[in-house]
Amino acid sequence: MSNKYIGKAIKRLEDINILKGKEKYTDDIELPLKTYYVSFYRSPVAHGIIKKIDYSDALKLRGVVAVVTGEQLKGIKMGYWMHMRNMKEPERYPLALNKVKYYGQPIAAVIAEDKYVAEDALEYIQVDIEKLPPLTDPIKALNDKTVKVNEDMEDNIIYYGKYSTHDNLIELINKTSDIIINETLTYGRTIAFTLEPRAQLVWYDGDRLNIWATTQFPHVLRNYVAETLSFPENKIKVIAPRIGGGFGPKSAVFEDEMALYAIALNTGLPLKWAETRSEHLALTGHERD
Repeated sequence: MSNKYIGKAIKRLEDINILKGKEKYTDDIELPLKTYYVSFYRSPVAHGIIKKIDYSDALKLRGVVAVVTGEQLKGIKMGYWMHMRNMKEPERYPLALNKVKYYGQPIAAVIAEDKYVAEDALEYIQVDIEKLPPLTDPIKALNDKTVKVNEDMEDNIIYYGKYSTHDNLIELINKTSDIIINETLTYGRTIAFTLEPRAQLVWYDGDRLNIWATTQFPHVLRNYVAETLSFPENKIKVIAPRIGGGFGPKSAVFEDEMALYAIALNTGLPLKWAETRSEHLALTGHERD
């Protein structure tokens, strides 16, 4: 047996096409049939009650096919894509229903014949939101029960984990140390800034739900979509082309993505959505803080 690969650096075969701009990413894929484009009207506030949604003017725009709101998808409840023992899973939907819980949360989806028309139509949607106090301090969120993000929870703690050291090690160290420094360290909020934002191309051909997605976990995505939409897993095909960087967020399934899958499944229309850079910065994969 040859050992030419053992202990040797293997040259990457894909780099040439990437460097030459010849690789195909999700937004580059074209189906051999008419594809419709989706844009999302997103919450301009971090916390509030949705009083009214008026999209009648958006429907008058030439090229707009439909506008979908949370009311039309209220039968789809999203659990978390990775279930953990003892972790609470508050109610959430593909599109906001009655309440918005974070800035940029999708409230309505516009389907149009052209992506620029889909984006322009967002300006014709009127949403009346009664603002509620936002929670921006994690310590306050832990201790203050007067402001709750999820109404079906008694507090804002989704998961609580407890860890302990061996015996009374910390107490022993404190007693024997010459100097003890107490400090609170604060990490600022960060995001995973990928070269390619999230993108989806979804088509239900009457038998199979076909998904081209910027996902790091195609098998997990297939399983989660099947679970959430109550659709046979063996009838879902997930294709992950070049994803232009992931760094974690592309292993999750976001609400706007699930809205796309549900709408495509219900309408049979091939749908494409490519996240804008501003959307990516506002709501994809925030952490720490």
